[in-house]
Amino acid sequence: MLSFIKTALAQTKGIVPPDIGDPGYGWPEFNQLIENILDFMLIIAIPLAVVVIIYSGFLFMTSGGSEQRIAKGKQAMLAAIIGLAIVFGSLIIIKLIGLAIGYDFNL
Repeated sequence: MLSFIKTALAQTKGIVPPDIGDPGYGWPEFNQLIENILDFMLIIAIPLAVVVIIYSGFLFMTSGGSEQRIAKGKQAMLAAIIGLAIVFGSLIIIKLIGLAIGYDFNL
């Protein structure tokens, strides 16, 4: 799992866009920064949610009827689903804001 994360992070662009010789940053660089942050967020959030869902399934399977372990598994599953909903909801909101100001984020 760690090698997957290292590979995914190595393939991403840097979070802050490089200075291309321009003395200051403007809207294109700010838009690129937002796009890089969203890409990074997806690379981290989706594998993390999958790990938490697998963990909650493990808790369900090994509960042996224990109400505490079942409740803990349900809580972990709910947290992973809510986390993914927040991530994808934020992507949709930022995409809509970008379209409203005239910039199409490549998400």
